[in-house]
Amino acid sequence: MNKVRDKKKTFSRRVLRISKWVFGLGVLLSVLGVMTFIILWHAFPFSDEFLDIRCPSTIIVSAGGEPMRVYPGDDDSLCIPVTLEDMSPWLIDATLAVEDKRFYSHRGVDALAVLRAIKQNVRSMRRASGASTISMQLMRMSFNRERTIVSKMIEAFRALQLESLYGKDKILAMYLNSAPYGGNIYGVEAASRRYFGKSCRDLTLGEAALLAGLPQSPSKYRPDRHPEKAYARRATVLKSMLREGYLTGEQMRRAGNREYERFVHRMLVRAPHFCDWVRRRTRTSRVESFIDLEIQTMAEQALRRRVDELSGQDVTNGAVIVIDVERAAIVAMVGSVDFLDPDEGQVNGVLAKRSPGSTLKPFLYGLAYDCGKITPDTVVADVPRTFGEYEPQNYDRTFLGLLPAGEALALSRNIPAVDLLRRTGVERFTEKLIDIGFSSLKEDRLYHGLTLTLGGGEVRLLKIADAYAALARLGSYHPARMAKCERRLPYERVLAKGAAWMVYESLRTVAQPGDPGIAWKTGTSWGHRDAWCIGYDGRYVVGVWMGNFDGRSSEVLAGGTVARPVTFRIFEQLGAANGGYKVIRRPDEVGRRHVCARTGLPAASACPETTLSDYLPGKAAQGRCDVHVRYIVEGNRGKKRLAVAERWGASIDAWLRRTRATADGGGLTSGPYLRIVTPADGDEFALVEDGLAGGERLALLAGGSDDGPFFWYVDNEYVGRSDHQGPFLWTLKEGAHTITVADEKGLSASCRIRVSLLRNSVP
Repeated sequence: MNKVRDKKKTFSRRVLRISKWVFGLGVLLSVLGVMTFIILWHAFPFSDEFLDIRCPSTIIVSAGGEPMRVYPGDDDSLCIPVTLEDMSPWLIDATLAVEDKRFYSHRGVDALAVLRAIKQNVRSMRRASGASTISMQLMRMSFNRERTIVSKMIEAFRALQLESLYGKDKILAMYLNSAPYGGNIYGVEAASRRYFGKSCRDLTLGEAALLAGLPQSPSKYRPDRHPEKAYARRATVLKSMLREGYLTGEQMRRAGNREYERFVHRMLVRAPHFCDWVRRRTRTSRVESFIDLEIQTMAEQALRRRVDELSGQDVTNGAVIVIDVERAAIVAMVGSVDFLDPDEGQVNGVLAKRSPGSTLKPFLYGLAYDCGKITPDTVVADVPRTFGEYEPQNYDRTFLGLLPAGEALALSRNIPAVDLLRRTGVERFTEKLIDIGFSSLKEDRLYHGLTLTLGGGEVRLLKIADAYAALARLGSYHPARMAKCERRLPYERVLAKGAAWMVYESLRTVAQPGDPGIAWKTGTSWGHRDAWCIGYDGRYVVGVWMGNFDGRSSEVLAGGTVARPVTFRIFEQLGAANGGYKVIRRPDEVGRRHVCARTGLPAASACPETTLSDYLPGKAAQGRCDVHVRYIVEGNRGKKRLAVAERWGASIDAWLRRTRATADGGGLTSGPYLRIVTPADGDEFALVEDGLAGGERLALLAGGSDDGPFFWYVDNEYVGRSDHQGPFLWTLKEGAHTITVADEKGLSASCRIRVSLLRNSVP
């Protein structure tokens, strides 16, 4: 018994000794392992560049966060990163169940999975399981090594580093945004939109299970090519979810239905012209735009409807832009009526240079209001005029005579606009347009001359809308932003608040009934090649161009009839969506004063009637009305009375008498003419200064078919009248003079003379 007991004690001591050696060896190996890991950690540090697995696609999203277009990355892959919060919970659960069920409990390497893999591989004598965790798979995608034991050890080491630096949720999100899902599709969002036509946050259980099964072998299980294998793989994923407690048997049964006949879906493309434009201007992977998809749809449908209405009238295209005034942001852009048209659909009419017609007139009037040349009530003349060799015409080939400047702007009369540009200065107006964003006018700023206000030069619809947005902000300019990442610059004051408001008031006087808050202006280019309409209130600017991209003209191309319906259709919907239009309020700097009711100028004592008018204190001209002149009329029996006459100048007075005679049935003289008999055009006279009182007088004599009276003007100032039988004697004055004669029917004639002064003293 003692020998047996001694043997047992000896065996126990040996076991204890071996255990100590094993434990010591284990501790030593553990210490060596930790030291080796620390050495390797410092020798091969982890870099954030390891996580740049995929070249992200450029994705442009709407103001509401909806993807509008996705452009492949530099490696031609489609990858749309999203957060875990933007993924379906079913998708996360399915991925964990089939790929790494202990993901939230291990530190990068799953020891139990490794032991299971060794057992399975030894038993089958082949590589039946890799025991890769999600973290290890993420590292494999990063390094893209061959699948060997060495590669597996490197992946495990990097996975341990990864999990020591990043949280579990971030690692899981990186994996789901980088995993392959077939072809050039990477990440769950791109895969969901490609195979199911929806965002991954909206996936059903069955859809989520199908996607979760793809990364194991994307080519083998790709549903658009191998649907049967994809469904079989989905069944495996659902069983794993059931086993791990993520779903019930009933949920698995319902999710096992074959939901789809096809898995190919085009990536949704919205606002394509805008997206292409943004893509050219930025390389950011995610661009958050201001595009409002509801407004975008309004604009697209309104333009398409109008082009369809004009079918057969040789108007094939158009463009629309909508700008949010307060945010200085583009909320809709339609570059053409059909982006998919192979011929010209991808031309962006919003960015194309076209002749603006009369759309620049509001800025000329705004400048004239700002610098005090006129007020909206100042009367201007819409009568036949020539400016050197330039003889502008109104669009309708008619003349309205005298009318307030604001009304002339609203009715888009050309003659008053050209005269106003002459008075304001072409260079000054061009500089103002450049300040408001029309940089295309910089090179030839004086080339277009007086035609500039009628459509000379070429501009873009985008820039026109930007400029009108400055009017809507009462003179504050800021180029419209395309994306939220763009820095918002300080606003630039380009017009006085009061001047911009006067333009708004002028333009909204012609708004159709029921639309008191909308100001709008149309434009038609020379030759009927471009039709424009720009409308605005305090909230939005809607700009519309219609025509043909090849520059072809059409008789129907006119802003008021072709483009205006599109602008108002969009505004009707915008008004309905926002509870009406936003009226731009009158600024405090606009004053009121008494003016002549006939001329709009500050009233003088001779003015028969006055009225109140808007003006800009300190800027508006203070000169009083000089059109009304008092004179004495001798009546019957020698009685005299005081009367008031209007003297507008030779050309205006002649046109007014002509139109008055026509209205009275007098008609115009045909064949015979009115001419100046003396002096002759080009005559020169010498005026001798001999110190005597008085001065020499020149006989002005007219002839023609009329019997008179004749009305005489020197340098556009009325000097007197004569009858058919006698001359009018005018006192000579030194200098060059233009002498004009007019009759009561509107006929007129002119000549130029020169008077020189000779000094000769009397002895």
